[in-house]
Amino acid sequence: AEHDDERRAGWNPDGASFFVQNHEMVVSTIIPKYFKRNMSWNEFTSELSNWGFVCFTAGPQKGSFIHRLQCKGRPSLCKQMRYKGKTVSHLVAFCTIMHAH
Repeated sequence: AEHDDERRAGWNPDGASFFVQNHEMVVSTIIPKYFKRNMSWNEFTSELSNWGFVCFTAGPQKGSFIHRLQCKGRPSLCKQMRYKGKTVSHLVAFCTIMHAH
């Protein structure tokens, strides 16, 4: 995906996957705001994996994340996401901020 150098995170053109360009910003700003504990970028991506997000490892979207219930313009889908059978509000809040971009 083509990324504007000024952007730190956003949707890929497919509207189904998102990228994070500035990992430091996510670790220092977004994680503390939406999650109960601080974590590294690697811990955060592990959490995304536990929620069912998949990270592209090759191709033009390498490093981007996709989830079947995360789609640009449809923030209500996030409310259906589950972690160990439960809905947890901090991930729903995190997903909601993706829809603001």
